[in-house]
Amino acid sequence: MKILHIIPSLDYSGAAAQLGLLCKYFSHSHEMHICCLGGHGVWAGRLRQHGKPVVCLNWSRVFDPTPPWKLHRLLKEVRPDVINAWRPSALRALGLVGRRWLERTLVSRPLPGRAEQLGPFDRWLLRRVRTVAAASDAEAILCREAGVREQQLVVVSPGIEAVAVRRDNHEAAKSVVCVGPLESRKGFREAIWTFDMLHFAYGDTKLKIVGDGRQRPDLQRFVTALQMTTYVDFLGRRDDVSQLLCDALACWIPTREGTGRQVALDAMAAGCPVIATDRPCLRELIADGRTGFLVPAGDKVAVSKRTRGLLLDANLRHAIGAAGREHVMEHYSPEHFAERCLELYAAAA
Repeated sequence: MKILHIIPSLDYSGAAAQLGLLCKYFSHSHEMHICCLGGHGVWAGRLRQHGKPVVCLNWSRVFDPTPPWKLHRLLKEVRPDVINAWRPSALRALGLVGRRWLERTLVSRPLPGRAEQLGPFDRWLLRRVRTVAAASDAEAILCREAGVREQQLVVVSPGIEAVAVRRDNHEAAKSVVCVGPLESRKGFREAIWTFDMLHFAYGDTKLKIVGDGRQRPDLQRFVTALQMTTYVDFLGRRDDVSQLLCDALACWIPTREGTGRQVALDAMAAGCPVIATDRPCLRELIADGRTGFLVPAGDKVAVSKRTRGLLLDANLRHAIGAAGREHVMEHYSPEHFAERCLELYAAAA
């Protein structure tokens, strides 16, 4: 079977992480091709290690005829049996140049965060693909609200691999980690504000922000205004997120929308306690007080209190980290994820 994956970016994201798992588990059994709409992200090399050809279109301008032409040519050359479009922008690109392929297309991560953010063209495309694969029951509900038919819709829980947990770095154990694209919807400004409150009482803590994006200059100016540049590190794009989480005191997910699922999975697999905004998709992952903590959106005091508890109580920190790790290892098997995707690919082909 020939499978073509179209993905917006190969920087750290849930889509890139799940694609990486599929490339690893299908490394020899199927012919897989990857088309990235953007440039070479930090995970492009990881995919090539599995022997998968990666084509990057560098599609940065709306009215640029070259990337659509390259995608059209790639479709003609590969002639895939099935296409996996990751996220609405990938489906949009396919809809522009290859609508005849929609009947053999599976869409993963079909929503940008909220169903109302989908435009008319996105909704039209979703109704014409073979399969829409939601990553959770909460996302499936939003897909129905967007007009996806019941016979199209399936729920495919993501997979996560175990990582070696280590707790030998005393300085890193006092760091809080936030991961994701630096965009306003991710809530990183609120995270910096919260950290300023925490740092006032615990001066040896640090905040590490992993990722890049349009909001980075604004966030850096905010940190400077708070006189916190020594204690807040902007690490940029990294491909060692799991190891950073292994050493951290906690992972904050201050998202304003239904995002952050992959970060939560990575943190829990690394045994790192998660403190996240109470959103439906995260509520399915985290049992508040047992496998992590859920706090009301925008409640900086609640985040500070939960983090303070982890700082002062090593037993609590280890218990929450271990419970979260056990939960994701039991319920989010990478083998099951790969097998379920293969079944859907076979049906679409």
